[in-house]
Amino acid sequence: MKHGASSVLKVGCVLPVILFLFHALSLLLPQPVQAQTVTTTIVVGTYPTAVAIAPEGAYVYVTNDLSSSVSVIGTATNTDSATVTVGNQPSGLAVNA
Repeated sequence: MKHGASSVLKVGCVLPVILFLFHALSLLLPQPVQAQTVTTTIVVGTYPTAVAIAPEGAYVYVTNDLSSSVSVIGTATNTDSATVTVGNQPSGLAVNA
């Protein structure tokens, strides 16, 4: 009788483990993206390559590889509020808090 109870216990434990693994795997899979709508198009320099957002969210910075510049976009107005000339082909950005 012990042997029969032991095999029932093993079978009974398999289902929760399978359900746990299925749930864990579902968290790793890509989730569906909700529909997005473009509300504004902002013109920046030629061949934009990197984007960084200021910690407070007031500005977005875009490197323009072929224009050798960085566009500064004001998020309150969604406009290119400044263009800063930099060295040749900027390809990355970092914003310090």
